Amino acid sequence: MFLLFCLSVFLCDSFEVSRIPPTSTPPPKRQFSAMDYDKSSNSLLIFGGNQGASSTFNDVWKFSLNDSLWTNLVSTTNTIPSNN
Repeated sequence: MFLLFCLSVFLCDSFEVSRIPPTSTPPPKRQFSAMDYDKSSNSLLIFGGNQGASSTFNDVWKFSLNDSLWTNLVSTTNTIPSNN
C-alpha cells in the first residue's frame, strides 16, 4: 500500500472528518516510510520509504499543520543511516 499524503482531521465536537488540502507539492508517493509528530512545530515528519525494489528514498519531509505546507528537509550528507 502506498502512502499518498492525503491528510484528514477529525473534529471531536462535531464528529466530522475534513480533508487538509496541501498548499504546496507533496512528496512522491511511497510505502514503508516512517512518520512522527513534532509538537514544537505542530508538524508531521516523513522519512524514507520506497516505490518498490528499484526506488528507495533517503529523504525527510515536513508537513506543517499550521499552514498545510510540505517542505523537503535537505540533508547535508547523502549517507544512509545504519540498521542500529
